[in-house]
Amino acid sequence: EFEGATASASRVEYADFNGGAMGQPACRLRNTGKNMILFDHVSFRNFNNEAEWDPESESRNGGAIRCDGSDVEFKSCVFAGNSTGGDGGVLSLCDSAVNMLSCSFRNNAASGQGGVLCSYGLGATLRLIECVFEGNRSDSWGGALNVHYNETHITDCRFLSNTAGSGGAIANFEASVYVRKCHFSKN
Repeated sequence: EFEGATASASRVEYADFNGGAMGQPACRLRNTGKNMILFDHVSFRNFNNEAEWDPESESRNGGAIRCDGSDVEFKSCVFAGNSTGGDGGVLSLCDSAVNMLSCSFRNNAASGQGGVLCSYGLGATLRLIECVFEGNRSDSWGGALNVHYNETHITDCRFLSNTAGSGGAIANFEASVYVRKCHFSKN
């Protein structure tokens, strides 16, 4: 857990984490000091947060990472084979400012919303630039992305073969979503 500090990780691979019965994501980011947390060339593979659903808890959200009130940047990161029994197969974002540059998201899954990520929060921002979303799945809404009440900018990204009950690539709930120069195929 990173809390209230500037932190960074570079050229690291994290793999095969199981949140178990506690249903915790591998990494929880809570940066109350609003300093930037940076992940550069980091891989997150086969993280599993499959706890039983509990309406009183959000611990099941975020297969690899849960981000609360943080400024985070991911550069050239790989997210593959991650899953959750809740929302956000890779990431659950709440009231955070997140930039993702040249990242790839392949074969991630959520039983809830957002096969890759689920983002909540008034005033939160999400920027995705030159990312690839391929073969991700949500049993509910948003095979790749599910965004709620925030501002989302998506530029030069590719969405390929993502599936969901509704919104194969992106599901939007009262968010401002700006999509520019993106490619969508078989979602």
